[in-house]
Amino acid sequence: MKIKLSTLLLMLSCTVLSAQDTKKPSSSKPATTKPAPTTKPAAVKEAPAAKPSPPKPEQAKKASEEDIQRAWQESMTPGPFHEMLARYTGDWKEIVTMWNAPGAEPVTMEMNCMIQMIYEGRYQESVHNGTFNGMPFEGRGFMAYDNAAGKFYSTWIDNMSTGIMCTSGTMDPKGQRLEMKGEVVDPITKKVSKIKEVVYFNADNEQIHETYTTPAGGTEYKSMEIRMVR
Repeated sequence: MKIKLSTLLLMLSCTVLSAQDTKKPSSSKPATTKPAPTTKPAAVKEAPAAKPSPPKPEQAKKASEEDIQRAWQESMTPGPFHEMLARYTGDWKEIVTMWNAPGAEPVTMEMNCMIQMIYEGRYQESVHNGTFNGMPFEGRGFMAYDNAAGKFYSTWIDNMSTGIMCTSGTMDPKGQRLEMKGEVVDPITKKVSKIKEVVYFNADNEQIHETYTTPAGGTEYKSMEIRMVR
């Protein structure tokens, strides 16, 4: 019984101590957590909404196509200048006079020329035949009026060269004097010379072609004249 009583007292003391421990506040302070600073989001500018392009009316698209077709038609259709060139179709006799340098003695020869219109009257082709320094000579020229550019173009090739002479220019208001300019390479100096061609349409059965040459670093002089009759 004594043992039991001591045991009971021991149990009772343990219960009281346990209760006291439960009521006693803890000496350790709970860790305080500071809230993380809030970062204010940067303002985002919204891109302005793209304005939809207005739809193209079908009528405007159709007019644009018509304008393109009209422009091409006007560019490709022979006009008054092509009719003028066609008036010189036929066979011609030519007297050619040439000067190799300013003040040089002229060299003269005769040639035949045949002129025709090609590609439904759009271009004038001229074929020239003769004898130069005892050798057969043949040259071929093409002349055109470009409706789009509003001016004349001329090219020339022959069997005594390997180049193509190209000139271009305009007609005077009266339609009697055509002046065209271009460049050629001098076969002796290998330098560029300026060329000026002047064509006088005096009558339907007469033409005069004059060529003026300006050598590199030199002055202009009359280098050739062709008188044509039929």
